[in-house]
Amino acid sequence: GAMAAAAAAAARTAAASATIDNATLRDDRDPLLDVHIVRFTTTLIMISRHLADALDFQQPLGQELHSWGNAFVIPAFALASGVYNATAERSAVYRIWTVASFACLVSLVLHTGAALLFSFGPVSIPAVFFHRIRYYWYLPSLFAWRALTLSLSRKAQNHGVSATATFAFIFLLCYLGRHFFHPGFEGPSTLVFVWNRLFAFGPFFAAGALMP
Repeated sequence: GAMAAAAAAAARTAAASATIDNATLRDDRDPLLDVHIVRFTTTLIMISRHLADALDFQQPLGQELHSWGNAFVIPAFALASGVYNATAERSAVYRIWTVASFACLVSLVLHTGAALLFSFGPVSIPAVFFHRIRYYWYLPSLFAWRALTLSLSRKAQNHGVSATATFAFIFLLCYLGRHFFHPGFEGPSTLVFVWNRLFAFGPFFAAGALMP
């Protein structure tokens, strides 16, 4: 009887130790690992899409990658960005923004320089710059999404408004901005390009930042 009791106690101790070890392993796991995986995967798909476009690889993979850009990849990346911006430390977010802003600026300069270098005939440097800047729409949109979503969420919480209601308001705001922006607007095409994407993908960022 004493031996059986000792064996049972040893088994319980071993089980408790294993439970603690498993909990430690779970605690050591990066809570944003899933977000990083989603952003890495969507970035890889987006690069493949642009590569397919550059190579004029239209059938059938090129068209599939192109349609995925708006249907899945960008919404998924915006959703993951919302989760990250709402949960990561502010210092880490600002470091990433600083690096991304610098990388975008260098890339934009190189992009504009290449367009000027390989163009035929006289061209306007400002015109080329403002035409190319449209392709860097995501970062300024991210600034706007974070400023609107997080600040509005804090104010709503202070007044007892639920996160679901805040999301519904942002969704409605983005819907109105996207669908009631005059399609015949005669202003700079870059503004229309960025404006449309700002409101089209804003709800996905808000969902990631606000929804449990």
